[in-house]
Amino acid sequence: MQGKYLKGLDYDLGLVLKAWATTGFSHHGKPVATGQEGLSRFFSVEDETAALEFVGWAQSAYLGDGPLIPPSDLPPETFASVFQKLSWWWAGFTQLADWLGSSIDFFPFESGWVDLEDYRQRARLLARRAVEQAGLTDSAKTKGQGTQGLFGFAPNPMQAWAERVSLSPGANLLILENLTGSGKTEAALVLCHRLMGEQGADGFFFGLPTLATANGMYPRLNRVFHRLFGPDASPSCVLAHSQKHLNPEFAQALLHWSPQGHRRDEAGGGETSGQACASWLADSNKTALLAEVGVGTLDQALLAVLLAKHQSLRLFGLWGKVLVVDEVHAYDDYMQACLKQLLEMHAYLGGSAILLSATLPQGMRAGLVAAFAQGAGGPAPALGALEFPLATKWNPGGLEEVPLPTSEARRREVILVSELDQVVELVLGARSEGACVCWIRNLVEDAQEAYRQLLPQVGEDDLLLFHARFAQVDRQRIETQVLESFGKTGTAEQRRGKVLIATQVVEQSLDLDFDLMISDLAPIDLILQRAGRQGRHVRDRWGNPQAGSDQRPARPFCLHAPDPRGEIGSDWLEGQGAAFLYHPGQLWLTAELLAQKGEMVLPEQARELIEGVYSDPAQALIPEPLLRASLKREGQDQAKRAVARLNLIDFAQGYEATNNQWNAEEQAPTRLGQDSATLFLARREGDRWVPYGGPDTPWELSRLSAPKTWVREFRPPQPSGPDRALADLGSDPALRYGTLLPLDPQTTQSPWPVLGAPLAYDSKLGLQRLKTSPLEET
Repeated sequence: MQGKYLKGLDYDLGLVLKAWATTGFSHHGKPVATGQEGLSRFFSVEDETAALEFVGWAQSAYLGDGPLIPPSDLPPETFASVFQKLSWWWAGFTQLADWLGSSIDFFPFESGWVDLEDYRQRARLLARRAVEQAGLTDSAKTKGQGTQGLFGFAPNPMQAWAERVSLSPGANLLILENLTGSGKTEAALVLCHRLMGEQGADGFFFGLPTLATANGMYPRLNRVFHRLFGPDASPSCVLAHSQKHLNPEFAQALLHWSPQGHRRDEAGGGETSGQACASWLADSNKTALLAEVGVGTLDQALLAVLLAKHQSLRLFGLWGKVLVVDEVHAYDDYMQACLKQLLEMHAYLGGSAILLSATLPQGMRAGLVAAFAQGAGGPAPALGALEFPLATKWNPGGLEEVPLPTSEARRREVILVSELDQVVELVLGARSEGACVCWIRNLVEDAQEAYRQLLPQVGEDDLLLFHARFAQVDRQRIETQVLESFGKTGTAEQRRGKVLIATQVVEQSLDLDFDLMISDLAPIDLILQRAGRQGRHVRDRWGNPQAGSDQRPARPFCLHAPDPRGEIGSDWLEGQGAAFLYHPGQLWLTAELLAQKGEMVLPEQARELIEGVYSDPAQALIPEPLLRASLKREGQDQAKRAVARLNLIDFAQGYEATNNQWNAEEQAPTRLGQDSATLFLARREGDRWVPYGGPDTPWELSRLSAPKTWVREFRPPQPSGPDRALADLGSDPALRYGTLLPLDPQTTQSPWPVLGAPLAYDSKLGLQRLKTSPLEET
């Protein structure tokens, strides 16, 4: 075969063909190693002859008299280098073609002898139908309608900039920095619409930091995404994360889609009011990024650049789309390294990206722009603007930094409270005046203890606890309650006297509004995020939504932290949950800066506050007793970046097997942190064991996570009598990647002890460890 079809090619074009062949042989999701053994070990002479004849027929049918590799103006070595990079996307295309072509739903088996040309003609018709049924056809786009057309209200200055900024063909990077609640999401969608309508982008993917924030963004996009497409189009809006099938709105969208551009009405009377999604795209997170509109955790996009099976399918799915990253400041050094690689590869093929943040440090902004510029073939620009709010645009034509007009200043007094009893008094005092309160704690255990302390005085009806250690069925219930009571449309009756104790699950992307906010000590960017949930919307004096100006009495932002003034010892953070999670020096800088100012004036002070904690000059102010712990933390951050280099694909090398391990996507680390265990709660009903969420519910609704150390010594009960059914659950595929925790059937009400482990579960408190050490509480 090589002698007949590759005759005369030099070594560099041989590299091209090697990369090309590798992508074809690796259509099952990861590159195969090239061995030294000949075909004769695996195939007979007849097989080789048949394959040669088929290649000859295929060349004649598809290429005619043309060469196997068309001529190129590039020198051979340059062409080979370019093709090696392009091989990542070619691999994704090959995997998609194999996936579709292997489906008996699209291509039924045929037995007996068939004429190849006749079959090819039939297969072309089947292929067209397969692409349509899978939701992979390109939908007609509408021209940019602006803020008014998409959302029905006049643009603010940032959204007006999004409507008028010049966009170039190819790669555009746009960064929007503004306060929480300032309309960054709407501005990003205006830009997406323009890039689709004016520059030919195929769609967009909206990446968020957590599952909860992705769930919160999905209905917002689902209400408007169809306005970006023509009236006869049938685009899909896919939710992409590990538990998307538990989202009822997404499940409903799967029922309404049809490839003809009309949404199925179950009553048969016309179009439905809900939006739609092709089930083939939604079936797997691997294919979700192929949808024209996607929203999910950023992890789903980062898997495109990790040594993970089917990463190239994800990368191919992002090709031609706009990558939107919300809360871009929220990712640690490991995820930032992965995001930079993704931006570089996305820009290489002319893709555009939009980054959103309320608290982006200058150094992080420079690093992200440099990565994108490198991918687009340009030098890293020097960023100079320090204003806030700020819009940044970069494309190969140059850099543009535009200070945006500020909104009316939000002035909020800041008080530091060091004793827990004082915090409790503040909560109860504000509640007695009819205010709703949120207290954000850094550790789940601290949040649970605060709930126990306040419960006798607040009562179960007015006290909510929200953290990540609930079973999904309870977490969904609590999240719904939180959004109904404290969301934008919450009324005075729903909010009055309510208290929410929460962890970091409420600090990003959830649209919440509290009268009083209390926060455990955290770095300044997180403090600004948390403060943005206080007085976020305009309300009357009782708390009802209204237009105009806010009429509620002014209340301070309360920071629960040790005093940063005076003598600072190495034990300054003793007893603080923040000591396990954050950089000690940056915590001190945050507390000292806020204590010094005594207020936050936003947006005027936003850049000053952020750089006052994260800039290089600020690090020199860290007290000497905290330096050792700070240097240890910096070493951990460097280690995260080193691990990222090991786990990321080698873009320049091309799609081929490496010495580094390729992982199943479930095992590819998009995040680093404490090892966690996936747990499934089970309860006994009669003589059988069923999911905690109910006998007719999926096991995913009874799922939660906890530190692996909590179940390291778990000993399941010995099966006997009715408990034999418990052992039978071990073969359930849904429980394959987790540990089953049976709740004590002798206990009739929560908290329910876990059989075989020092744990208990409560629908109001979540999972608790009955005996803990301070280190394991993180």
